[in-house]
Formats: sequence, C-alpha cells, structure tokens
Amino acid sequence: MEHLESQQRAIVRWGSSDEAASSKTPFGAGDVLYGKLRPYLRKVALADSDGVCSTEIIVLRPRDTAMIPEFLYYLCASPSLLRYSIDHSAGTRMPRISPSLLLKASIPVPPIQEQRRIADLLSAVDTALESQVQRVAAARVLSARVIDSLMNDPLWPIRRLDEVADVGGGITVGGRSSGDTRTVPYLRVANVQHGRLDLGEVKEVEAT
Repeated sequence: MEHLESQQRAIVRWGSSDEAASSKTPFGAGDVLYGKLRPYLRKVALADSDGVCSTEIIVLRPRDTAMIPEFLYYLCASPSLLRYSIDHSAGTRMPRISPSLLLKASIPVPPIQEQRRIADLLSAVDTALESQVQRVAAARVLSARVIDSLMNDPLWPIRRLDEVADVGGGITVGGRSSGDTRTVPYLRVANVQHGRLDLGEVKEVEAT
C-alpha cells in the first residue's frame, strides 16, 4: 500500500516481493490496482508493467470487449465509486472494502470509442497536474535551502529551544483535567470522512 500514492495514477515506488509478509497477488500491465484498506485514501493506480502486490490491493483486470484499462482506472478513482467504497467498508480503525462488494458497484459503461475520448481528456488533465506538482516540489526544495541559509548566521548567539518557546498540550480522552470542567463534544477519526463529516455518533469529553 505504501507504494501507491493518493490520487496518483502511476505506481510511484517499488519494493521486493520478499517484503510482502502476506500472500501475494500477481498483476500485469493494464491492470488497475485498488487499495481496499481505508479506501477514503483513494489509492488507485494503473499498472504499466507486471508485478506482485499484497492482498491489501484488489487487482481489477478489464475485459477487452467491455472496457479499456484507462477508463477503468478513472472509473475506480471517481468520487462516486469512492463514496460507494467508503459506505460499504467494514471496520472502524482500519476500514476495508471487500472484493465481492466492490464488484457489486453499479457503474456506467459507455461505448469503447467514448471511453477512449474520456480517458484521453482526463489523462491530459492529469499530465498537466503532475507537471505542476513537480514545479511545486522543486520550488519547495529551493525554499528550504533559502530558509536554511537565512537561519544559520554563525554570528548569532545559540540558546536552547525551551528558553524561547513552550510546548502546548491537548486533552487526553479518559484523562483528568485540573480545575473546573464541562462536557464538550469532540471529533474522532471515524467522524472525519473524505470530503465530509459523519456526525451520526459524536462522543463527549470533560474539558476546562
């Protein structure tokens, strides 16, 4: 899963098959790799070569007469299928979408020619975005170097960080707060979903 980047169609990193402790699933060029663990991360990629992956990744192989690989990738990365996967995931801390439930999703299937047109258009958008991401990354590297050079004057006095700053603390659920407290609602990880807040169950904590 760590080799797939959120909202990026290419496999950004590779490892050795020996690193996968669980069973392995083979995939080929043109297969779509769908991260079933915490699907809200939207880890979907289009494989451009053969390999193997962990069982936390669902391998989807398009049928030649029904769908082209590029369209299947954009379909799997679409907000509608993302919402379906989130709604049908099981588990609280580590939600997963099962392959059987994923395959039950209802999807639009336009003619092959229309699939190619849509995939080409979205691919051009992705290429432009990736180019901008590379420019931003290069600018951040340059910015870090400038900051480092400006913040390290050898003539400045050196002091410990705790002489000029304090550490602020938060509230520990189940811990004790000193002083008068009141009951207030708080957001858990389960409340924060992709693009929305699930407020069906909001828990409370004692706070000053």
